This record gives sequence, structure tokens and C-alpha cells, in this order.
Amino acid sequence: MAHEDVPIKDGVIDGEVVSHGPGGEVRQRAPFHQGRLDGEVTTYDEEGRIADTAQYKDGVLEGEMKAYQEGKLRLHAHYVQGRQQGETRLYDAAGNLSGVTRYHAGKLEGVSEWFDPAGHRVRSALYKGGALAGESVDYFPSGKARQIAMYENNQLQGETRTFAEDGKLLQKVYYVNGKLAEPTQQGARPAARPARPAPAAPSWRR
Repeated sequence: MAHEDVPIKDGVIDGEVVSHGPGGEVRQRAPFHQGRLDGEVTTYDEEGRIADTAQYKDGVLEGEMKAYQEGKLRLHAHYVQGRQQGETRLYDAAGNLSGVTRYHAGKLEGVSEWFDPAGHRVRSALYKGGALAGESVDYFPSGKARQIAMYENNQLQGETRTFAEDGKLLQKVYYVNGKLAEPTQQGARPAARPARPAPAAPSWRR
């Protein structure tokens, strides 16, 4: 039967709270100080492996947060006063770096990048205040640009260019408030709508 060991001092939780699963296995360790989380909280999966760790100070996230799947690191983030801050790194199931996103005060800010299993950059995108704002680039494995699109407040805005791997311009179209306008090249067919970069947590964490 699942249960918790909860230390009480002067009427409030003070010390390490240990949560147990139905078989008595430890599922979480959470340190409290005077009723508030304070220190590293560790959660375990059904196999007893670490599922995630998070640093708390005076009841709010403060410091590193790491998430694992089957014992492998999948997410490494940082928090300041409860909000995501600085660089967050994402990893695939094989342990390869799959994305680097950057945050300020809990919102995406600056350039985020994504990589394939071989380490080639496949996409980069600029964010401001949590929204796509500026240039987003998809890449060939060679590192050359495949498509360059512009965003404003999370909507396609302005010129989108598509290239062959040798650098030849294949198509140029314009978007206005997320809607496709007339191509600048006479007779050119509308380009495939660029996929919006989405630096969310890996699908297994959603």
C-alpha cells in the first residue's frame, strides 16, 4: 500500500518526506524546512531509477532540474525563483543532444537550436518574450540552409526562401500575419508552409 513518511516538528513538516509505492519501494524523497520544500527533490520510476531531480529553496524551484527516462538524462534545465532561466538541454533516448533552448524569466529568449542524432543542426529559431520573432532556419545535414523564414509574434511574416543544397534559390514567397501572399517569382507555386519550431519538452514528458 502506498504511504508517506512525514516528519512533523512544531506542527509543520520539517525534514525528509519519503513517499513509498504499493510495494513499499521509495518513489520520492523531498526535503522540507519549516513546512516548505528546501533542497533536492528526487523522484524514482517503478524500477527504482531516478526519474527526475529538482532543486528547491524556500518552497520554489531554484537551481538545476533534470529529467530521466529509463535512467538516461533527457532534460537539463535551470530555474531562478521558480521560473526557467538560461540554457535548457534536451537529449534523445540514445543520449545525443537533440535541442538547446534558452529562457529568461520563464519565457523563451534568444536562439534555440535542434540537432539530429549525428549532431548536425537541423533548425534554429529566434525567440523574444516567449514568441517566435525573427529568423528561423532549417538546415541540410551539410549545414547549408534549406529554408529561411521570418516570424513576428509567432506568425510567419515577410519573406520565406527555399534553397537547394548547392545554395540555389528555389523559391521565395511572402507571408503577412501568417497568411501566404503572392510569390515574388512569377509562376512559382506556393511553398510548403514552414513548420513552426516547437521547443517543448520531449514527447514522453508531455
